[in-house]
Amino acid sequence: MKNDLTLEDVSQLLNKSKRTISRYIKNGKLKPKKKGNQYWFNESEVERLSADAPRQMASQDKIIEILQNELKEKGNIIEKLLERQEELNHMLNKEQNRNLLLENKAKDKGVIRDFFGRFFGRQ
Repeated sequence: MKNDLTLEDVSQLLNKSKRTISRYIKNGKLKPKKKGNQYWFNESEVERLSADAPRQMASQDKIIEILQNELKEKGNIIEKLLERQEELNHMLNKEQNRNLLLENKAKDKGVIRDFFGRFFGRQ
């Protein structure tokens, strides 16, 4: 490795796009020298940044694990809610059927009452 690295070199070494490296410059993660219209990076600074990468990866892995666990918990909650919704729908259907039966019985009583009322001369 040379002491000074180009943007392309840094991009390949860190396995990051040139755009990401440009963001690193803008955010102050990398402080290159500018010669002409090209950036030049100190090798030790790039090595420092690449040494931070495993820690960042471990941190990202932990975050992913936490998010997966939260997602699993939320999935369990959703599953329980869907089961409860199914139970409530079943109860609602039962109650609607019961109400229909009661309405039909009431209609039947009315029809019978009207029939006997007319039959025995009451209106």
